[in-house]
Amino acid sequence: MPEPESHSEGIISKSEIAVFAELFDQFEFAEDPRSAKACEAKQKFDADARILFEERVKPNFLSCSEEAFEAGLTGLLQLAAFCFRTIKSWSRFAGDFRSPTSKCSAK
Repeated sequence: MPEPESHSEGIISKSEIAVFAELFDQFEFAEDPRSAKACEAKQKFDADARILFEERVKPNFLSCSEEAFEAGLTGLLQLAAFCFRTIKSWSRFAGDFRSPTSKCSAK
C-alpha cells in the first residue's frame, strides 16, 4: 500500500484510492474471477484495506467497525466503476455534440 501523500486529503489519499480502484477492477470485473490474477488482486485489496483500517481509520473513528469500513470502501469503488463505465459508454456519442452537421450541436 503506498504511503499517504498528506493528511490534508483525508484518511485515504488520492493515490491510495487509485490503487484500491485498480485492484478492485482486477478482481471485480475479471473475465475469470477464479484466475490467479483476480485472486491475488482480491487478497491484496483485502490485506491493504485491513492495514488501512487498523492504522488510520480505527484510531480516529472508534465507532466504525472493520466490516462497515470495508463495505463503505467497496460501495464507493462500485459506484466509481459504474460512473466510469457509464461515462465511457457515453463518450462514443461525444462526437455527435461537436459535429457541425449534427442536429444536437449548439450553434
